Amino acid sequence: MATTLEIGDKFRDAVAALLRTQFPDVKTEQLIDGTKVDITFTEHTWGKSLKCAVECKNYEGALTKADFQEIFSKYEPMVQTKSVDKVLIVSRKAISAPAEGYLGALPAYAHLTFEVLAEQLFGIRGVVEKLREAKKSSSSRYIQARFEEHSEPAFEAIEKWIAAPDNPGLAVLGGYGQGKTSLAEQVAAYAADKYLADPTNRIPILIRLGEVVHETQLEGLFGKEFTAKHNVSKYHFDTLMHLNQLGRLLIILDGFDEMKHAMSAHDFEANFREFNRLLTGRAKVMLLGRPSALPSEERELVFKGRKRIGSTTIQSPHYKPWLEWRLSFFTKEEAVSLLQQVLIVALGHDQLTPSVSSRTDDVMNHVPHDLLKRPVHVVLIAEAAADPVFDFNGFDEYTLYSHFVKEMVKRDQIHKRARREIPLENRLTFQRDLAWWAWARAGVSQGSFYRDDVPPELLEALPDGGATDIEAKQNEYIVSTLTDEKEAGVLYFSHRSFQEFLVAERMILVSNTSTHTSYSRFLNQEISNFIGLAPDKSFLDKWYATLTEQTGLVGLNYLAIFSRSSEFMERLWMRIESDPGSALPASTLAILLLAFAENKVPTEWAPKYQRLLRDEIEAGAESSAAVAVMSYLALYGAQNGDSISASELVSSILVRALNFAAANKVGSQQPGADLLIPTKTQDFLTKWIENDLRRENHPDNRYLVWRSGTGYKSTLWELTAAHLESSLLLSSDIDDGWKRIPLINEEPAFDEIELPINLVYQKIPKQARSEYSQFLNATHRHFKIVGTDRRGAAAGRRHVIAPFSTRTESPG
Repeated sequence: MATTLEIGDKFRDAVAALLRTQFPDVKTEQLIDGTKVDITFTEHTWGKSLKCAVECKNYEGALTKADFQEIFSKYEPMVQTKSVDKVLIVSRKAISAPAEGYLGALPAYAHLTFEVLAEQLFGIRGVVEKLREAKKSSSSRYIQARFEEHSEPAFEAIEKWIAAPDNPGLAVLGGYGQGKTSLAEQVAAYAADKYLADPTNRIPILIRLGEVVHETQLEGLFGKEFTAKHNVSKYHFDTLMHLNQLGRLLIILDGFDEMKHAMSAHDFEANFREFNRLLTGRAKVMLLGRPSALPSEERELVFKGRKRIGSTTIQSPHYKPWLEWRLSFFTKEEAVSLLQQVLIVALGHDQLTPSVSSRTDDVMNHVPHDLLKRPVHVVLIAEAAADPVFDFNGFDEYTLYSHFVKEMVKRDQIHKRARREIPLENRLTFQRDLAWWAWARAGVSQGSFYRDDVPPELLEALPDGGATDIEAKQNEYIVSTLTDEKEAGVLYFSHRSFQEFLVAERMILVSNTSTHTSYSRFLNQEISNFIGLAPDKSFLDKWYATLTEQTGLVGLNYLAIFSRSSEFMERLWMRIESDPGSALPASTLAILLLAFAENKVPTEWAPKYQRLLRDEIEAGAESSAAVAVMSYLALYGAQNGDSISASELVSSILVRALNFAAANKVGSQQPGADLLIPTKTQDFLTKWIENDLRRENHPDNRYLVWRSGTGYKSTLWELTAAHLESSLLLSSDIDDGWKRIPLINEEPAFDEIELPINLVYQKIPKQARSEYSQFLNATHRHFKIVGTDRRGAAAGRRHVIAPFSTRTESPG
């Protein structure tokens, strides 16, 4: 058991460690004028250096007047001789009123508890007081959140997590509009209330990550918050980290998903490594954001600390596991409660009235429950319901946001006579362009921007509305109830989902050859959902008309917008059938793959589609052939070892190689056991034939062996995915790549599969089998392909490079 002296020494050392975060000359047990002093340090203020002594009292009870008289007798000789300028007494408990009165008459002496000393060194009490105010301003429109798999309310679960002795970070995950930011603000306000009432509780710190996306280190993240934003004069990063380790802080980081768009995957992971620096000692760190911001592997790494290397999963030394709690959607009862709260305020009542109950019933009878599961939707619907003539028949999410955005912008015109000179549609055009500009900027927040940074080009084609100069015109357009000014010169969209809807509308209305890459890069699931709900899908034909002309990367997330529209897919299929000899672009084949994989097309299309894929493998451009191979692997069982499907796929790949060789023939040269293909024409599929396909002789038959298991350089799946990710469609920064397609496994289901050689060769055209019989039926195991310097015909149209047509032949 520790002695009283040892306990006192630990308290003294704790005080010294805290002071040392700001005063580098802190020393313990120093002799001054022959008297031992617990702690000494020098304070530099107003151009003067003050010598400070600290007396540490780790008493169970409060210090009394007699205790201070004893301390005074010890230190007053030092004060009189100027050996000490100030004396600070630090104890565990607050002092009594008589003791406080006695000390107040001694200007060179001061008393603080350990917690108050920490607060004064940190200097953020004013920030904490502001956090408390959020509780008052939003309490009338807040329904207590819940977590999935937790029976108690979110606040109770969070309090238990805070009280627990271990320190895993808490990641609160939820989709858009589920109340993550409201929860962050309410938890911060609740913690602020508790701290201001009792300084032994944790000091809450709320950081909105969307406002500091370019900061990649904790020093910059907190420095901007407390120096640039809140102007905390005493702020020191070392003090923050020390208090965090001691368990004196509750750090809340809101909106990690708002950082993702502005960073590469490497930078984003680096930021999470920084967050992990906070998980030390008795720290409590709460992180909030949308899980959809992270691909599955990235999420495994940053939240679970698990990293995949090949087929093995290891624990990364750089990332610690976080608790992952998902926010629950609203129940019907919760939706009704919030709906009524907002309606009561919107209709000017102070309690539930028959009119509020009647309008609530109207909403609940006509609005699908899926639209009432998110707090943001309930608030929007309640504000629409406050208009007694608003009709909820045929209501969906797109209708909801379209109505709300128009009404909010229209409200400005109705209430402000001077603003009626600019038509509503022009104002909406500016809002869409502003939303897209803010969304697509690199390295900065998507949801906030400086007024002075808004580019003048957004206004060039819009009417002046009587403005005398560009600044007045900008002010006229930028004033909108869709944006709020929360600090001088900084504007925010009042909710992220409003901005996402405006971005979706802008994408629908504005498209050309150059927009595909940027739209794909900045598309998220919510914007994609809004686009998919648009009532008129004719814009997809305009998009598609320029899709094949774009030169940058697009992702499967973007192409899925086309595949999920049954109307567009019907028009696309009719176009393909009307020109059966035309080569298909890789992007078109990817759209078809997504539609077939997700069962978005009629089953009667399947036979023709399967033949179409083989045509592209045999004679299409390399990227188109790659998508066709991927499609075959995904949809027809070849990846899982189905012999019929595998035979068809292998035969089509062999036909492709023979087509390249035929295009290279000169005169009556007879092909031999080696296949001659121009070096520039060889692609990843001909290389696959050499590396992973071999002949085997058995007593009963000859076989082709497709090697696909571990121990080989790469599988057909890996070769194909690598080609597409590096040269055509996908970047790891855009989406999950081909892993997101249903029915595909990254690892094949077999190490190798034996295919009867006759089953494969009978699917090759007779003319090709005849001309290249020496190559096909050579006695050695490997297929040998030799590169030449002769130029073969370029890939493009099937009938140009495909002298061996399988279209007109039966498989026999």
